[in-house]
Amino acid sequence: MKAGLLSLAAGAFALTAASANAAVLDFGSWTFDNTFWGTPGASSHDFALADGLTLTATAGNYSTGRVTYDWEGRPTYHDPLTSKLGRSTDGFSSWTAGWWQYDPQEIDGTGPNEYIELSFNKVVDLNWIDFSYVGSNDDVSMSLNGSDVPNSPTDTDPFYFLSGTSGSVLRLDAFGNNNDFTIKSLSYDIPAEVPLPAAAWFMLTALGGLAGGRWLRKGTARAAA
Repeated sequence: MKAGLLSLAAGAFALTAASANAAVLDFGSWTFDNTFWGTPGASSHDFALADGLTLTATAGNYSTGRVTYDWEGRPTYHDPLTSKLGRSTDGFSSWTAGWWQYDPQEIDGTGPNEYIELSFNKVVDLNWIDFSYVGSNDDVSMSLNGSDVPNSPTDTDPFYFLSGTSGSVLRLDAFGNNNDFTIKSLSYDIPAEVPLPAAAWFMLTALGGLAGGRWLRKGTARAAA
């Protein structure tokens, strides 16, 4: 009987499931205090979402430290470079990154390769991500918690479905001069534990009573000896 109770208790503790409350983050709807075109600007921004969830969006690049010069001999960028986070102003109303005022208004590989990282304070179930300004020759390199996500969106199908994937850190990279894109929106679910059913609580209580009774019997036997 004890073995049966232990088995039921283990099964009760394993009862978890995903929530069906999908949320959509519209990145074109938020207004930043500063723009990254020129100075000043912000490299990251924090957002308080529903159900205690927070999101930190960070813009960055893979600068190698080289310096280039324009037609008038002025340096166009130096190391270290600081990419700024902001919104595209070319009609696509979406998130992008940039490191100087003449940098194209996309997450791109022109100059240093750029990226945007979306970091949640806890694991979420990802549904889809919607891109803007994606052409047929553009490749989006994505990783979730450090593991590569295969395939890439295209200009004819900017939605990329991530159903069945869970994680807390999503990074989107642009490698190479011909790759550029912006991020329009993201859909996610917050996983939720299912409360233990009444029967499971009853079985756990019975298990506790059984263990307590056995301990009392052992104590009585030792006292009698």
